[in-house]
Amino acid sequence: MVLAAPSLVLLTNQGRRLLLPLSAIPLADKDSCGDRFIPLKPEESVTAVVTLDFNP
Repeated sequence: MVLAAPSLVLLTNQGRRLLLPLSAIPLADKDSCGDRFIPLKPEESVTAVVTLDFNP
């Protein structure tokens, strides 16, 4: 796998792996919720997060 930017891999309780570039996830302030930026199904939850670094 070749990465173009630092990314997160989210592992879900449904067995899916979601690769999300960090630049695609806006920084949330204390009054907002980041759930709408992570494409989870209603019955899914994140069970683990792995960070992947990028070295150009």
